[in-house]
Amino acid sequence: MEALSRRIERASEFFLCCLMGFMCTIVFIQVLSRFFLPFSMVWSAELARIMLMWVAFIGASLGLKKGSFIAVRFFVGVLPRRVGTQINIIVQVIILTFILLGLVHGGLFLEFLHKTGQISAQLKLPMYYHFGSLAVGFLFMFIHALSILARMLLDGLQAGKESNL
Repeated sequence: MEALSRRIERASEFFLCCLMGFMCTIVFIQVLSRFFLPFSMVWSAELARIMLMWVAFIGASLGLKKGSFIAVRFFVGVLPRRVGTQINIIVQVIILTFILLGLVHGGLFLEFLHKTGQISAQLKLPMYYHFGSLAVGFLFMFIHALSILARMLLDGLQAGKESNL
């Protein structure tokens, strides 16, 4: 699971760098065309919104993988190591449950969008391209969270064996 998580992390970093660069370029060209050229690219705002959704959800999965989210570590740090490890595992299970709910409901939402055949206003793309970021982001978060939980469980077992020696 850790190897899959690392591959997703590397691919996500590359994807996000490319997507952010492309999004900045499109927005910059749109601003220039609006003020200095006789035409405006009306589709660019919609494309930038789609890309921003992908950046947000894929970026959130990277934030989870790298431990960049806010955490209250003061209380866990004061407790004995074994109790702190158990609390961290419980918190990780709660996080996994939330992510699983997001993944399931994101998948149901994509299915709804696919069945209804909704398309975007300017680009005429199916709306599930927009909101596919939701399911992919939650899937990546789920894989990363499982990897983190597995590492915590293994570290907890190893710490337990060391304390028994």
